[in-house]
Amino acid sequence: MSSPYDVACWLAGHDFAVFPLRPHGKRPFGNCRSCGNGRCTLHECPCLANDRPCHGLLAATTDLGQVTRWWRYTPKANIGIHTGRSGLVVLDLDRKPGPPAPAARDVPTPVTDGLQALHAITAAEQVPWPDTLTVCTPSEGRHLYFRCPEGLSVSSDASGRMGHQIDIRAEGGYVVAPGCEIYSPPEDREGTYQRCSHTTGIADLPEWLCNRALPPPPAQPEPRQAPNLPAALPGRHTETYWRRIWHDELDKVETRPGERWRLLYAAARRLANLATHDQAPWSETEATEALLAAALRRRQHTGKPTEEAIARRNITRGWQRGTRDTPDSLHGLGRTRPSGRAETPAEPSRGGTGQLRKQSSGACGRLSGSTTDTAGRGGSSDQRPNTPPTDQHSSHEGAA
Repeated sequence: MSSPYDVACWLAGHDFAVFPLRPHGKRPFGNCRSCGNGRCTLHECPCLANDRPCHGLLAATTDLGQVTRWWRYTPKANIGIHTGRSGLVVLDLDRKPGPPAPAARDVPTPVTDGLQALHAITAAEQVPWPDTLTVCTPSEGRHLYFRCPEGLSVSSDASGRMGHQIDIRAEGGYVVAPGCEIYSPPEDREGTYQRCSHTTGIADLPEWLCNRALPPPPAQPEPRQAPNLPAALPGRHTETYWRRIWHDELDKVETRPGERWRLLYAAARRLANLATHDQAPWSETEATEALLAAALRRRQHTGKPTEEAIARRNITRGWQRGTRDTPDSLHGLGRTRPSGRAETPAEPSRGGTGQLRKQSSGACGRLSGSTTDTAGRGGSSDQRPNTPPTDQHSSHEGAA
């Protein structure tokens, strides 16, 4: 039986970008403390310079020298294949327990899992089952490998746009390589990823699947503008002040470097807190639509796909958290009302990021990461709030 190192070298030698996963698991190694706090980039990472795994699928490579050094450091590591960088589109057919999905689109009957869903789709399209490399997963699902057509950009998706319990692993995603074993624990199932097709060849993604793999074109976002703000009330902040905060939060979501879901969550949380405790003149609906439009525009700057459903979920959770925060935590950090259910941050707090500076200048205080009311204060604080995203980390956006 081939060792993980042998398999990784074979894959890298055939232009599959690989990276190490935890031994007997299907998740990448966690980032080191420096990388986890956002203090270094992929090219500056001291771990990678010393041949230690870090940065998850972002570090995937076909460099045989790097592969050798990684598996010399951790010989039992499993293997992740970066689907997008390897020119692959992999259909992940799940078989999770749950109620069947009702008939929809051109699938005339209810289906209970991903295999049934794809069978129904092939019947509706009047095409045979795809003849391509297929890998059986420990959970009795399937990975169907396809070559991504040249010039086509397919993003990973776990929302079911392809069909019930059918995930797409492409740009921004990865799959566990054939031959890898997972144990329980750390995973919920144990077994081996193994080929179950008669062919080892990888077919081109057929046109009928291309049409389903691509997301519908996003609605053209409206030009960004602040909601109609009322005239300033005596003793309240001015209209200019509110506009500055509004545009600052949208700018962060659209252009600031960093994990996009974390930025979106933090912006929604802050706008909600101001609307709840400081009479900010925007509603939840106005804030949600503006933040969503900014998130969709972000792709023009970063090239990373943004799923509208995931963006809305992060905005909703951030807004809900912001309404529960106490008035003295308007920077999006700090205490939550005892009646609310506190959320656990996704990353541990180890100084630097997320450190609070107590303010005593009234309800508005200093808002982290933006300009403040300028009466005698000026300046800005550029601390990043340590707020929890609700979806996968950007370095590993989909394990299968």
